[in-house]
Amino acid sequence: MPSSSSVLLSFLKLALLPTIVLSAAGSILGLAMVFLPFLGIFFLPTLVFSLATFVFSLPTLLYLLLAQNDPPPASRSPFVSLSPTRNLVLSVTILRWGWSGFFIWIALFKQWCQRRVLILGARRSRDPIASENIPYHPSQTLSVYHPALTPLTSSSASLRPIIVLIPSPTSPLPTCFLSLLALRLRLSSYLVILPSSTFPSYPHTNLSECVTLTRHLLAWTARNAESLGGDKEKMYLLGHGTGALVGMMSGGLRDAVVKSRDEWLWERYRKGREESAGGGSLGYGAGEVEQDWERDGEMGEREMEELDGEGVEEVPNGLKRVEIFGEEVEIPRVAGIVALSPMTDVPQQIRHEASLHIEHLSSTRRFLGPSQTDTMLASPSHLLYAAKNVLDVEGRLIKKWLIIHGGKDEFIPVTQSSLMRELLVGLGVPNVRFRAYKDMNHMDTLLALMIGLKSPFSEAILRDIEAFIPTH
Repeated sequence: MPSSSSVLLSFLKLALLPTIVLSAAGSILGLAMVFLPFLGIFFLPTLVFSLATFVFSLPTLLYLLLAQNDPPPASRSPFVSLSPTRNLVLSVTILRWGWSGFFIWIALFKQWCQRRVLILGARRSRDPIASENIPYHPSQTLSVYHPALTPLTSSSASLRPIIVLIPSPTSPLPTCFLSLLALRLRLSSYLVILPSSTFPSYPHTNLSECVTLTRHLLAWTARNAESLGGDKEKMYLLGHGTGALVGMMSGGLRDAVVKSRDEWLWERYRKGREESAGGGSLGYGAGEVEQDWERDGEMGEREMEELDGEGVEEVPNGLKRVEIFGEEVEIPRVAGIVALSPMTDVPQQIRHEASLHIEHLSSTRRFLGPSQTDTMLASPSHLLYAAKNVLDVEGRLIKKWLIIHGGKDEFIPVTQSSLMRELLVGLGVPNVRFRAYKDMNHMDTLLALMIGLKSPFSEAILRDIEAFIPTH
């Protein structure tokens, strides 16, 4: 039997829908009539009342839909905003983003329908465009987009670079629209791997689950790369927004941090135990220490406690809590990552969302956290900075990075990518490329690469990717 609070929420949602429609209609009518000579003054109260009703009812509906599962402590129930300033800013932001998002969705849907016809038509040909519904994990499937045909030469007959597309779990766009990106990349002779629409999205998943599934995806790709005509030594990840963050965490960044930390701590522990054993004060020799390490595979609580007592300032306390998501899945070495408008500094992102008054509605903290510690540990830039003294950059970290961001990105500020680039260069990563296009917004970096969509940035971004991932 539903609780009284759930019944109240359902009633309020249903009541707000006609309220929003009527207040919007009243606002438009009042705005049109208020300019009539003599009669306009009589419609001014209607305009003011309708606008005030709309400004409060639209954000309230979104709060009821998006902000109830994890409200701030000691908040009222149901949790809604009563601040006029917050509601006014939210209404303007929702209308702007919703208006542009509507036309983006329509354009993508139109192109997707047209391209589906081509894919289905080529399914029975000798050279299919894509192989679909291939299982790679229980209840999870993928599609393989084969490289476009090229003149038969010695170079074209070689194995092709692989690009694995990582969906954004927090994006309002369905995963199937990424097929437009896959179709465009295959024309550049890349073998493209795309998870199907069964790949989970928020609120039905979290960072840990997405990273684990992506690791299964990478493992499958490595096992089957040669049979598909791909080179597993040239496997690249491409993601947009939080999809880029998931790609970083799945492709080896978190592994590099954790394993470098454990190796550094183990070396410190081993040297201390050897010195103690050599002095004869303890009957615990270096050979026994090595056996313990080989048996456990990681630093245990006893070793951590002993090291803590020695003042290991190079390893912050937060870094000692980092774990590898899906560690049981062995992943191949990723050659590089292409990050489009990536979220790399999660705490800064949450503060930015608060400045836009969308922090209660956004999925960022809920997907990556929800606690402050969890969001810090999910932040690529914070992990790299915390591990800067112990990180094995040469042996473990991804060696090639291409970061593309728009200067007009209102959702994820371009400063995140700029600081990430500075951090990677400072760590000594050999190949870091950063491209900032001042007239692009958050979605432009993705839409510019989708087949069938016209964008002034398409050729430039495609050249960036082709220079970063050569096909010969």
